[in-house]
Amino acid sequence: MALKQRPQITVAEYLAALPEERRAAIKAVRAVVNKNLPKGYVEGIGFGMITWTVPLKVYPDTYNGQPLMYAALASQKNYMSIYLLCAPAGGTLKSKLAAGFKAAGKKLDMGGSCVRFK
Repeated sequence: MALKQRPQITVAEYLAALPEERRAAIKAVRAVVNKNLPKGYVEGIGFGMITWTVPLKVYPDTYNGQPLMYAALASQKNYMSIYLLCAPAGGTLKSKLAAGFKAAGKKLDMGGSCVRFK
């Protein structure tokens, strides 16, 4: 079964299409990711959201022909979410994430591979 192809847009176009209040929140989270992102990852649009991936020129042998995703950021219908593919697995990263939310007085709303926020 082939993946359904969406029209390719840029990150700027993705951001411009968001309502102003969501645009501000997504831009703020995006800035934090870009500031802390290890070298070698590429920002773009994939799977209908902003993604940071391992470029195919670095690792071309993927199961679906798509770049390997490291993190993603999306505006969903009822919330926004950041996909931190390493954090939900547990261990130290998940503990640090939970402690950070608690220290900020916020409730951690975590799915299988994402942290949801409003």
